Amino acid sequence: MRIVVHRVRAALAPTRVIESRNGGYALALRRLHEASGAPLHGGGAAPVAKLYDRASTEFSDHPLTRFTDVGEAPTVPRMVIPGFLQAGVVVIAGAHGAGKTTALVPLALIAAGVHASGDPLTPRHWRHVVYIAEDEAQVQRIVHGIVAHSGLGIDLADMRQRFHLVPALRLPPEDVAKAGPIYRRRLTRMAERVELPPLVVIDTRSATIDAADENDNAEAGRIVAMFKQQFAGLPVWMVGHVAKALTTRKDLQGLSARGASAIEADAHKTELLVVETDGRRFLVLRRVAARCPLGCSGVLAQAHRVRPGRHGPRAGQ
Repeated sequence: MRIVVHRVRAALAPTRVIESRNGGYALALRRLHEASGAPLHGGGAAPVAKLYDRASTEFSDHPLTRFTDVGEAPTVPRMVIPGFLQAGVVVIAGAHGAGKTTALVPLALIAAGVHASGDPLTPRHWRHVVYIAEDEAQVQRIVHGIVAHSGLGIDLADMRQRFHLVPALRLPPEDVAKAGPIYRRRLTRMAERVELPPLVVIDTRSATIDAADENDNAEAGRIVAMFKQQFAGLPVWMVGHVAKALTTRKDLQGLSARGASAIEADAHKTELLVVETDGRRFLVLRRVAARCPLGCSGVLAQAHRVRPGRHGPRAGQ
């Protein structure tokens, strides 16, 4: 790539801004000058041109210089559960004993195409699900209950090919992230020329991801960024606990995921599992409206009632 230099003078400053033909900018001259020892003052055109060539190469290789065309038709967000749970890193938090696993296993089975006929949450195409469970035996009991007592004629062998149970093992976040490319390579499927990467459920975050201090925002932000950028682009449900023992929808303003606020702030979405006094469970989609063109503010939420018995599965497309 050729480099165009603005206002090139005999005494060229080492920090002069350089511009590439594709419109990007770099402030690389000082670093390159120090690294190469090439003279920037009075050394002739050849050393400076060589330095510019190096700047161009480094500029084009830098991950933050890969430009995306804008102005094209907008893309629709990819959904795991249509209209309710999008792809990306989703934090799901609930109080201890609120029934997070009891609610999420049937929901994950819906993503795997194992559901009651006509379920309103049915995705157009199923995807593989990797369920990393802190309590593996509990997940086994839930799945057995659905298979044996739903009365929907579930094909157990078919379900086993779609729903993959993994016992949780607490590892450094870097080691957990290494599993992402393996899951993607082994479990991605194609449907109508659309790539469907597997859903990964981490239940729970604390049992799987070894964080030295869950209240450290810098560490929490680094963990979320790692799953956004180094987990092969897989959709992730990261399950945890709420900070306070508040469990009903009227307490929504006081609910937040336990630990550093960066867990919620940096995730794509946050879902809160609440239990009403009559035992009904709701998943509440929580979005903080920092700026709203319609003048709204505060917390916007939509709730979907979670009834595990209602989602007795049936293998389907």
